[in-house]
Amino acid sequence: MSVSLALPSALAGHTTGATDPIRYYTRPGIGWIFRRRIEMGLEMIPPMAPGARALEVGYAAGVVLYNLAGRVSELHGIDLDTDPSTVRERLAGLGIQVQLTQGSVLDMGGIYEDAYFDLIVCFSVMEHIAESRQALAEMWRVLKPGGTAIIGMPAVNQMMEVAFRSIGFKGIEDHHITSPATIWRILKSEPDRWGVERRSLPGAVPFGAALYHTFRLTKR
Repeated sequence: MSVSLALPSALAGHTTGATDPIRYYTRPGIGWIFRRRIEMGLEMIPPMAPGARALEVGYAAGVVLYNLAGRVSELHGIDLDTDPSTVRERLAGLGIQVQLTQGSVLDMGGIYEDAYFDLIVCFSVMEHIAESRQALAEMWRVLKPGGTAIIGMPAVNQMMEVAFRSIGFKGIEDHHITSPATIWRILKSEPDRWGVERRSLPGAVPFGAALYHTFRLTKR
C-alpha cells in the first residue's frame, strides 16, 4: 500500500527543539527523503484489528501520530524531551485524541503494562540510544504477542555525518551512536523474540549503502 505523509500546518509549522527535523519536511529535494522515510514505515504496518492500540516512541511534533489516527482506536506517545501538553493541544485541535507522556523508552515500567499495544512505531530514535538492547526489550514487553513494531533509523557513518552537517545539523556524530547494523545483529540474535523484515531507502542496495533502514518486527 502506497502512503503519502499528511503534514497539517498546525503540526508542520512548529518545531519542538533544535534536533526536531520537522522544518526540513517541506524543503525541496531533502524534504522528500525526510517524508519518504516515514512513509516507508507506515506502508509496512499490517491492517489493525478493531480496538487496536498504538504507541509512538519519540513523537516530537506529532506528525506520525496524526497519520496513525485513522488506523487504530487508541493512540499513545512517549518522548524524552518534548512537552506533551503542547503536542496534545495541537492534535486535539485537529480532532485527534492522544495520550502522551514524557519519559524514556529504556524504562516504561509504571507507564505501560505488559502486552498492552498492538503496534509500536519508532522513527529516528534508536540511533541516539546506546542501550539499544534494553530499548528493544522494553518494546517487546509492552507489545502484544503477534503485535508489530516498526523501527526506522538512518545510516550511521561518515557520509551521513557530512550530509547532516550540510543541512545544518551540527555535531551529529556525537548524537548518532547506534547503527542499523547493530540493531540488525541484536534482532537476529533473538529469534525467539522477534520475526524481522527489513526495507531500505533507496531499495535494492547493499545494507551499508542505504540512507535509511526500516525494520518491521513481529513479537513471537
